[in-house]
Order: sequence, then structure tokens, then C-alpha cells
Amino acid sequence: MYDGISAIELRRLAARTADPCVSVYVRTHRSGPETAADRTRFKNALAVARRDLHALGLRAPAADRLLAPAQALTADDAFWAHLERTLAVFLDARDLRVHRLAAELAELVVVGRHFHVSPLVPFAEVGVVFYVLVLSQNRVRLIRCGRHDATELSPDGLPSSIDEALRFDDRAPQLRTHVGTRVGRGRVAATFHGHGAGADSKTADLTRFLSVVDDEVRQLIGTDLRPLVLAGTSPTVARFRHVSRYTQIAPGELDGGVASSSIDELQRRAWPLVAPIFDEPRHRAAALLDAGAGRIADTLEAVAIAALDGRIETVFLPAGTRRWGLLDTDQRRVVEHLERLVGDRDLLDAIAAETLVHDGQVFVVDADQIPRGAEVAAALRY
Repeated sequence: MYDGISAIELRRLAARTADPCVSVYVRTHRSGPETAADRTRFKNALAVARRDLHALGLRAPAADRLLAPAQALTADDAFWAHLERTLAVFLDARDLRVHRLAAELAELVVVGRHFHVSPLVPFAEVGVVFYVLVLSQNRVRLIRCGRHDATELSPDGLPSSIDEALRFDDRAPQLRTHVGTRVGRGRVAATFHGHGAGADSKTADLTRFLSVVDDEVRQLIGTDLRPLVLAGTSPTVARFRHVSRYTQIAPGELDGGVASSSIDELQRRAWPLVAPIFDEPRHRAAALLDAGAGRIADTLEAVAIAALDGRIETVFLPAGTRRWGLLDTDQRRVVEHLERLVGDRDLLDAIAAETLVHDGQVFVVDADQIPRGAEVAAALRY
């Protein structure tokens, strides 16, 4: 039950300032006996949040009132029966926001004047949508995918098999006769010829079937113009490429027995085929930074101050890294601590949030993919 997060919602969370804000990330499971442990982990995370609220000076009754909407989730059996791989919960005095995320994130509890939003950045990428079309004569499936999620579509017009697609066709043998030879006592035997059976007929049926599938797929996603990954046996996929008029079929294919594969497996296997398409803006931005084009900041303090000023066009931040400290807006300086102290903010998260609020672009990547070999790197507007 992936519900992800939109770019608009991410910016709203990034802009929210309250005293206090509670952000909770816990790993979860979609089903099975592990869901009981998921609920326990969430309870434990709320206990940590309560402790941190008390450390910030909030009295126990006030902390309990703030956490009450989240605590209520622990008693909701239906809620824990429909989860994904990570549960992200954001809570302040005004409301509770819950997001189920289709990838495993590090467990984390952060209490402060801002929500902790940087782990959500990869889930809110605009335009990261592609499709997987599973082609089999006995089963046709269409899956809508993102970088981390997948949803199987069930459109009425898409045939589920070749028999369904051709059920109204006249597929009886088309035979013709001509006068043949005499066969004793003056009788003439008719000689039959035609194309109603054999390999040619099967090829024709397959072509008609795939043409019907192509028509329906283009009706469904044609205006979307998203990459379409094909999955199935090589002959069937090759025939579909031949008959299809869809212009965004991705190179490569998923071959083998994929008809019954889970949507998660199909998404995981298809992503490397389309990743170069979606990663092109990131590669282009990184190349400009590496080339030293334009105004650049590549130290934590310089990037943080630029983020406060709304001067960041694009920033690269390391994934899975926390840099705790204080961002002094009055003195316009960064105070970093070797260990997390009460009231600290993750400075990398602050950079991400301020960049998002000012309509900049954030890329969260592996540390070795930061341009210029820096700890952080940003292209500045001025």
C-alpha cells in the first residue's frame, strides 16, 4: 500500500516550523508475523520521542498530548496490516502526517523545531515514472513504477490473454477449392489450399494479439510518454517491438519466466534499464560542478549559509550521513558537534530543507558521487 510522498508535500514538510516537531522513521513489513515487531518498534520510537521532548523542556502531560495521535496508531490493527518497508511519521501540535515508503530507510527519531525530511527526497522526484509490460499469450500485465515503488494496473480494455484478445475473431480455417483430378468412375476430387492452420496462422494470431495489446497500452499511457520496459520471451518481445507504435519502448528487456513475478521484482529488474534516462539531469548537474562552471560552494558551512539565503540552484548531499550541530541564523555561522546534543539539527537535513523551500533541486547520492570529491557541493544562483 505504497502512498509515497509528492514533491509538494515534501516542500510543505520542509517549510514547517513549530516547537516542537517530531519525525519518526521505522522499518516495517507488508505482512506476516513481523508486523507485530513493527508495532513494538514504533512504540519504542515514540518512547524515544517522549524522552527527547522532556529533554527539550516539555512536561510529561504536554508531551503525551502531542504524541497522542501517533500513540493511537499503535492500537489500530487495520493500519498495521497495510504497511510498506518504512513508516515515516511527522507530528506537531497541529496534525499528524503518515507516509508508507517502499524502500528500507535507517530508523531515526528527531525532535526539534523542524521536520527531518532529507530521507524523503528520493521518493518525491518529479517525473520518475515508467511502465513494465509483461507479455505472455496466457497473461498480460501492466505495472506502473517509480524509483522505489510499483503498482499493478487493471484496465478494462487490456486483454489478459491471446484468447481474450481474439475471442471475436473468425479464426476458422479459410479454405478454397479448385477442380482436381478424376478419381475413378468419373468423380472429380476437390483439392484444398489455404492458410487456416500451421505456423503461419499462429504467427498471424500472435501479431493480431500484440497489436490489440499495443492499441490498449497506447490508449492508457500514450499521452504520458514514459519509458516502457518489455518483459517476456524474446520472440514475443521482438514481435511486439515490430508491431508497436509506442515511441518510448526502453532498450533491453526482461526475459525468462516473468509472467508470475512479483511487481517488486519486476520494478527492481526494470530499473537499471531506465535509470540512465531519469539520472541524466543529475549527471548533467554533476558535470557542471566538476567543471567548475558558475558559482559553487563545496564546504558544509558555505553550502548551509547559501541554503539559508535561498541561493542554491542544485545541491548534492551524501545519503545516510548525519552532521549534527546548530545553524546560527543571526550570526550566520555553523556550529558542528562531534556527537548529537539536545537541540541539535542535522545540518545536512537543514541544507536539504532550505533548498527545497526556495525551489532548489536536491540530489541525495552516495558519498563517492558528490561532485568535486567534496563533502557537499552546490551550484549557486548568485
